Amino acid sequence: MKSLINFTLVALFFAISVSSFSQSAHPSDFSQLIYARFERQVNNFPQEKVYVQTDKPYYSAGEDIWFKAYLVNETTLEPNSLSQFVYVELIDKMDSVLYRVKIKKDSLGFAGHIKLKPEISTGTYSLRAYTYWMQNVGTDFFFSKNILIGNQINDRISSKITYGTAVDGLIPATLTFVDAAQNPIAGKRVDIKQNWDSAKKKRFSMITAKNGTIKWQLTIDPKDDSQKNIQVSMDGDKYKTTIFLPEFSSDFDVQFFPESGNLLDNILQCVAFKAIGKDGLSVDITGKVFTDKNEELCEFSTLVNGMGKFSIRTQPNEGYYALVKRANGIEKRVELPRAQTTGVAIQLLYNKGKLLYKVSNDTKIPNESLYLLLHSRGKVFVMQPLRDLESQIPESLLPAGIVSLSVIDSLGNTYCERLSFVRNFNFPTVSMQSDKPVYSKRELVNLDLKVLSPQGNPVKGNFAISVTDQHTVKQDSLADNIISNLLLTSDIKGYVEEPETYLLDNNTATREKTDVLMLTQGWRRFNTADIVKASYQPSKFYLEAGQVLSGKVMNLFNRPSKKCGIIMIPSNSPNIKLVQTDSLGRYSIDGIQFPDSSSFILKAKKKKTHRKS
Repeated sequence: MKSLINFTLVALFFAISVSSFSQSAHPSDFSQLIYARFERQVNNFPQEKVYVQTDKPYYSAGEDIWFKAYLVNETTLEPNSLSQFVYVELIDKMDSVLYRVKIKKDSLGFAGHIKLKPEISTGTYSLRAYTYWMQNVGTDFFFSKNILIGNQINDRISSKITYGTAVDGLIPATLTFVDAAQNPIAGKRVDIKQNWDSAKKKRFSMITAKNGTIKWQLTIDPKDDSQKNIQVSMDGDKYKTTIFLPEFSSDFDVQFFPESGNLLDNILQCVAFKAIGKDGLSVDITGKVFTDKNEELCEFSTLVNGMGKFSIRTQPNEGYYALVKRANGIEKRVELPRAQTTGVAIQLLYNKGKLLYKVSNDTKIPNESLYLLLHSRGKVFVMQPLRDLESQIPESLLPAGIVSLSVIDSLGNTYCERLSFVRNFNFPTVSMQSDKPVYSKRELVNLDLKVLSPQGNPVKGNFAISVTDQHTVKQDSLADNIISNLLLTSDIKGYVEEPETYLLDNNTATREKTDVLMLTQGWRRFNTADIVKASYQPSKFYLEAGQVLSGKVMNLFNRPSKKCGIIMIPSNSPNIKLVQTDSLGRYSIDGIQFPDSSSFILKAKKKKTHRKS
């Protein structure tokens, strides 16, 4: 008998009527309307965040990756999301999912492990986590972290590749093999397979020299941006590895971002920039800005991770460009966005605990007909008529994390948007005390942990602890952690390098680095313009709050067996379920929750009937 496992559909689609207001609408009525539309977004289409804590940053083949997942509501950051299951995957560099486990929530949250196979290759893998419901906002907002995995079998033989200088599209490559004692491995056949089309030899074999090397030339097409790799094996399958080629191109891309999106004429404005290489990682640059008449206006240079900013005052009917140079001397010309004669822009500064904003209105719309909207993670904190073009907002009134300031009108048009990062942190303090200063081998260790609020009161929460050797397990102090993830990286599309850089302290230099990140990295979890117009994206994936086991029973004549009793005995629970098939032989067992790799015993039994003579 085959059974089908279906999940309970919890999310309901809501019919939303969109009402429009005219310019004559009362300001308080329009403000209440915007509050209601954002509330509808967060209540009817709630979003989730998941963070995964692992016991180590790297592992060996055959080990278990132990982890705990924290699932929170995106708006409140509280663990009250409706999803009861989290999916955790391990993905290789070819974007293939090697492992996938489904974790069911229990009294302690979401905890589980991935058992690594002994034959898994050495390399860097991606650990990804999400709920079924989170697929509605796309993979950009899934949790992801890099995991380094080693293999002791592979480690008996190690290889290292080096590249020479490219000549006429040919790049010399040298692959060196050594054993565990670092002695060259000579006289061994090495099989090479190259995965890109422009390679002269897709497959070939060579014998290692006395110094353990093989040498050949790589044929690289600079116009081919596909991920290139070399599959290497020695002595059959005794040693196998995959080498991913770097980007040999020194080309880079630079984008310029006027503050709040609009570059207006005759206004001193901030313009941010971001430079990335062909590999998608940041590159440091310097540059100068010129008018289209080749008059130099200003100089700029990278502040952090390929990003920086400068100020410029544009003039009507004048264009601007930048000459940008990398450290290796490569220079290119990049056009700046054209300045607009009409529009609205927001300028934002931080000073002594306050966000100072200034709005420039170069439109025919009166200031009193425009509104200032400020929301954080979909919750509105400020929605008021723009009577004052310059004012301030105390940072203490806002939650920690990313906030969005926009200027809108009563027709639901959004004119500009500016992001800022609020550091109104209120973190608890954690202390640990052991019962002894020194322990013998495998002796029981008792730890006393205290978690206190800033006011000194005990904090109730959900915690996880991993114990590792600090001399052998090194932590990356600038890598993503639960604070930087929930407050920063999980709300930003794209890869953020060294995220803890932006949360190290509250100094002016750190704030400036965070600000250029806000100016250059788009925040798209909540689209302000769409919500203001009550344009909501329909949910294609449901909230997985429960599960259903369903199937169909057929008799010996391959006909539906109606009114047949079904007994279900789960392997992970003593609860036995009894149901009966319908007239088409179908059955459905709900009210159950089971983790990944669960097994069931299903028995179909029909009562005997006696025909009267």
